[in-house]
Amino acid sequence: MNSGRTWRGLEVALLFLAPIALHANEKAAIPGSLVKKGEAPPGSASVLSISQARAALKGAINKRYIGTVKCCQRVLMIKGCYTLVLPEATVDVKIRAAGFDFEAPHSSKITGIALRPDESKVSVEFKKDQDYIRAFRVGLGDSKSTWSPNPLYSVGYLPNPERSPMEGDIFYWSEEAPAQEFADAFNRLLYAAYRDEEFVSFIAAAQAWRENAVKPPLSPEADRHRILAENAFQEKNLDSAIEHYETALEIQPMWPEGWFNLALMYAELKNYVDASDRMKHYLALVPNARDANDARTQMIIWEDKAAKH
Repeated sequence: MNSGRTWRGLEVALLFLAPIALHANEKAAIPGSLVKKGEAPPGSASVLSISQARAALKGAINKRYIGTVKCCQRVLMIKGCYTLVLPEATVDVKIRAAGFDFEAPHSSKITGIALRPDESKVSVEFKKDQDYIRAFRVGLGDSKSTWSPNPLYSVGYLPNPERSPMEGDIFYWSEEAPAQEFADAFNRLLYAAYRDEEFVSFIAAAQAWRENAVKPPLSPEADRHRILAENAFQEKNLDSAIEHYETALEIQPMWPEGWFNLALMYAELKNYVDASDRMKHYLALVPNARDANDARTQMIIWEDKAAKH
């Protein structure tokens, strides 16, 4: 048999098994507690407010990827290893106000037999049909371990988090605390999504805003992002325009035009779920606007398209 072909076959096997082995705990699997969708989340998530959960999520993400981990796996008589460099994360995390999703840069470098891209983006959307998550330990942290001699912590979906990790291999911490903080914050926001908590609060704030005869202008910082959003739109950079509109609305949510324009941009990107959500916020602020009926009609169309995707 051709030795070069044999080695290439083993290399492919290692590349295939590496991500599987990294998620497989070398001890017995952690039993997951079954929590029905819509019930109170597990752990300490319930004590967090929505704003605290957002802050905790950002804080936990910024604590990822610290240290160097050497991982090895034996296939037949061949032991393949690679070094996973987890640099200290200094990321700018964007968490959308209403959609419960976030994205952040992810940077890591893997050397050895398992080759993967050095840079990518983390992007996770909080969906109402998702399960809660739980932090779990990956590997034994034992120098004699056949896989990972360093302890790592990750998060995955219940009831079997170690078998259903979130977004593959991008959520790792060298300590348990930030992994648990991430899980609690995620679960709290997911619970809020089940109950539509943010929109309920928004409706109350919108009513107070409507009853106020004097509508405050955009703050200087929100207006700065409006200008940048409009410029990005003119340059046909919808992603940047959306980012600036989202930021402006986080600063000043009582801004009907911002919600309206954001809805149209999401629709242009065929993101009909977020388009409908943003238009719903617009109508909560100005239910009797001249274009309100057109907006409601458009929402019906977007919701139908979203259901078909």
